[in-house]
Amino acid sequence: MEYYPVINQQGEFNKGVTEYFISNGEPKEASDFFKYEREMYPDNINVFALKWINKIINQVDTKEIIQSEIKSDLQEIDQINTELSNKSVIYFIGYYLMGDTTNYEKELLNIVNYKNIPILNNYFIADFFHSILAMNKTPEEIGQDSTFVNILINNPESRLSETIFNSGQIFDYYPPNSNKATIVINLIDNKLSKNIPLNISEQLAYILYSSFSADTRQREKAISITNDLLSLLYQEKDFCERNASPTTIDPLNHFSLKKSSLYNFATLLFFNTDSIEKGLKLQNYIISRTKPDDDDYLESVLYKARFFQKAQMYDSMLVWYAKSYKLSSSKRNLKRIKKYLSEIINLEDEEYIQLFDTIIRTNQIPESFHIYNGLDITTPDSGKVNLKSGKYLLEFYSKNCTFCKANLKSLNKYSDDFFRNNNLKVLIVTNIEKSQYTKEFSTYNFPYEVVANSREIISFFNVQLFPVTIYIDNNVVKKRIDGGNKNGIALEEILK
Repeated sequence: MEYYPVINQQGEFNKGVTEYFISNGEPKEASDFFKYEREMYPDNINVFALKWINKIINQVDTKEIIQSEIKSDLQEIDQINTELSNKSVIYFIGYYLMGDTTNYEKELLNIVNYKNIPILNNYFIADFFHSILAMNKTPEEIGQDSTFVNILINNPESRLSETIFNSGQIFDYYPPNSNKATIVINLIDNKLSKNIPLNISEQLAYILYSSFSADTRQREKAISITNDLLSLLYQEKDFCERNASPTTIDPLNHFSLKKSSLYNFATLLFFNTDSIEKGLKLQNYIISRTKPDDDDYLESVLYKARFFQKAQMYDSMLVWYAKSYKLSSSKRNLKRIKKYLSEIINLEDEEYIQLFDTIIRTNQIPESFHIYNGLDITTPDSGKVNLKSGKYLLEFYSKNCTFCKANLKSLNKYSDDFFRNNNLKVLIVTNIEKSQYTKEFSTYNFPYEVVANSREIISFFNVQLFPVTIYIDNNVVKKRIDGGNKNGIALEEILK
């Protein structure tokens, strides 16, 4: 069954939620159905919540009439002998619909302490319950909500847990690379320990979350299961292609896979460098099965950009982020892109927009823009240098190079305040021996550090002749100057 949230982020009740009373658009008949069920099963309190949800969503009565009915129903429920945990959930929903904040918060505290609550195995009630807990909260806020976490942990086999996995929301609530990942691993391990079969979504989640584990054996197991599932998917895909017809089952639907789960599945393959080609193949397959006017299309493009980011294929990454921005230039989408890219570079909104516009217009990365993707730079004083934050001038220097000396002399003209105000750090990359550093550079007063692993950096940047000046701003190579002259370099020109 597909998962549809009952309440959207605006606090409005979505229509088209449950087969019982929404799909046919017959609220009166649905109300009769609940009345008959109530007579047939007098100890079944589930029907009360289903009746309330039906009336609220379909606006069968005014809000005041419905709330009055709920108040009367709660008194009747109080007399029914049934599971206390079930009653707590029903009370919680009833108090919520009545706007009784004090009592529904009190019931929520009771619910946290119950395990394996039977009523949360009802799709519609679990769905509605989840929507209330998630309303007006970001995925990050939900993942940090200890109440929500405890309810999920205490009900690992419930429909509540199942819908969160099947919808792919589990990845948003508890990012696999966060300290919350153990929550999901423990949740699934609990099912495995009881020999309860996992559905495809849970298998995918287990693979993905295990892959971030520091335990090498667990990661290897994740890769093994990944390849098995991927083979299964491709077998089904090949079958569909060989037997193509209007009624051919798409493997995405056949395995009841949400595309969001598949996106994460494809990204996972980066943990095995031999699988990058497979991961790219799967990404292309996902996009080929998603139409541009599909709600999922933007997500598929974003995940492909993330795919290249994980593979450190940064030019391709920028192209696909630009495509996602072209699909949606909303502030929300730009915020998401910035969040992902902040792992590598930090730019202002306007800089991102200008970069993406240029890529879209020219279909190529600007020559002046290159993300540094090389060796770690270390210095004797600072240790490892973090190029993701700040401005760095890499000055490639050779002992007997006249123009190299001219460059350093020109830097010597700038005051300490100039470097400090521009947040600029100078790193001298040289081929001379470490023992000669002091003698060679003692006459220069500007703030600088000599790179300890200079030979590796010289090789990485393919420096054949000296001098070379490279300006890096927040991990982005903004300018490279090969060669020099007797006048040295002008920092004002480089920094502008």
